[in-house]
Amino acid sequence: QFNDDYFDRGTVFSGNATVSATGQSGSRTSASYSGQGFELDSVLKTAVNWFLVEPQGTGVVATLGAIDTRTVNQDMLSLGLVPSDAIDQIFLNSGTDRSPERGRLVVHVVDSQLRSVPGIRGTLSTTPEITQYRMGSTWVLDDNGTSATDDSGMLFFGNVQTGSTLTRASVSLSGTSTSRIDVELKTGAVTVVNAIVAGK
Repeated sequence: QFNDDYFDRGTVFSGNATVSATGQSGSRTSASYSGQGFELDSVLKTAVNWFLVEPQGTGVVATLGAIDTRTVNQDMLSLGLVPSDAIDQIFLNSGTDRSPERGRLVVHVVDSQLRSVPGIRGTLSTTPEITQYRMGSTWVLDDNGTSATDDSGMLFFGNVQTGSTLTRASVSLSGTSTSRIDVELKTGAVTVVNAIVAGK
């Protein structure tokens, strides 16, 4: 469970959850987690497999993350889970409430060595209600498409139109570097993803 709205460090989640990923047949395969670990059978080996953690109870929200299952150490796989108050903190200064009927996307723009990249603007193929950028210790609304990432390299798309199953969208990145990434979103869930960009 992530500690804060940087979504990079955390502590072991002690509650119950369902973990799922794309299986070899192309359908989702799932397993139960009860605070110790989980074991998924027949997971598809691919460069990007979207793992969904759906917790039981309150205080945390369903979280999607991309894993390269071709090279990951199966015994050391660690998935993130977003606290609801971290997402609510992002919405706090937006004038918009978090909608349980929409999805959310956190993007951390990094280079090939996973260092945060400043000066990046992002647009989502599915129009969100809000776009925000991390500025120091707070999040601010995009200023008519002119805002860009600070040294944290982080941006956020809130209340995105999604479906009850995984919904594909794309993020176009421009500014100090350009790139495009595909992401998966889901109603009620938060997708947390690294977007790797190359220098110009």
